[in-house]
Amino acid sequence: MSSRVLQAKVDAREAFRDLVENTHSRVYRVALALLQSPHEAEEVVQETFVRAWEAFHELRDPSATTSWLLKIAGNLARDKRRLWRRRSNEPFDEATIEPLRSLLSPEGTIESPDEAVLRKQRADSLRRAVEGLKESHRVVIVLREIEEMTYEEIASALSIPVGTVESRLHRAREKLAKKLRRLVEREKTP
Repeated sequence: MSSRVLQAKVDAREAFRDLVENTHSRVYRVALALLQSPHEAEEVVQETFVRAWEAFHELRDPSATTSWLLKIAGNLARDKRRLWRRRSNEPFDEATIEPLRSLLSPEGTIESPDEAVLRKQRADSLRRAVEGLKESHRVVIVLREIEEMTYEEIASALSIPVGTVESRLHRAREKLAKKLRRLVEREKTP
């Protein structure tokens, strides 16, 4: 084997290792949003990277790598969902819900114990509201608001048209706002 071929293989392995390190958590959160099971999501992540490694040499546009991985993960998760129909009671772990929590209290503020309790209650309310959305709405909310994916990336990951992403996201935001208003009203009621 020539030294150039050997060096190309070493470079490819290093590039792939960097890719895994930089995208693992995002691929996991997308799989978790689709499957609602940490164990199943981790299996999808592993299979995503196995398939990505097998096809890594075919990747033509390095700027589309993350979208490519998310599409693989989305397809694998949908396949797994078709075969696996039971639901987990814990669709979101603390790391997944954290970006939504930041919407509830401004950064850099010092909070009193009462404020901390109120913030935790609101975060729990937000988590319950997101979990209460139907799957197609919950997934687009998580991918857009937590993962900050573009509409095009979401469409690619879910294999749906961009217009469908837009309409689902619009409906999901409306339903989430309605649920949150009800939860806030319940908090105000003594």
